[in-house]
Amino acid sequence: MACTMTWELSSTDATLLMPDGTNYTDPEGKTKSVKTPVLSTVKVYIYNDKVVKYEIDELQSKPYISTARGSSTPNIDENGYVTGVTWKWNEMTKRELEYGYNMENASPQGEWYIQAINLENYWLENGEPVDDEALTSVTIHYDVYTKLAKQALENAKEGIIGA
Repeated sequence: MACTMTWELSSTDATLLMPDGTNYTDPEGKTKSVKTPVLSTVKVYIYNDKVVKYEIDELQSKPYISTARGSSTPNIDENGYVTGVTWKWNEMTKRELEYGYNMENASPQGEWYIQAINLENYWLENGEPVDDEALTSVTIHYDVYTKLAKQALENAKEGIIGA
């Protein structure tokens, strides 16, 4: 069995955190969101020239107000505004978190990893990754995953195996 993987680094909005993990509030008392890196991946498993499995995953990060090296004082200026941010990758991907991602209560289609599996199965049933608006078994945004899966298939056709 061969496996090819494609990935994309993008960003999403996330609430800015203090070094201790609590939400930062600016001098006006508002929480702030900043662009935060996200790594999306799709693996395609091929056996005897046939796709036998897709595997979608995503690794998110969190933005923290940074501190000077050796200090525990956050980089906030005299007016209370942030002057430095550090992004830390989560220890586990959404797929690894399973129910720990806590999307199940927010979506009638269930937890993120279940929706990813539904999407992977849908692609297998349809013979290729498709962006089909009729797909009602997921609420996750899957346009990036579809693009990555198509690229992984192209890579496999060209003999590019791996990441």
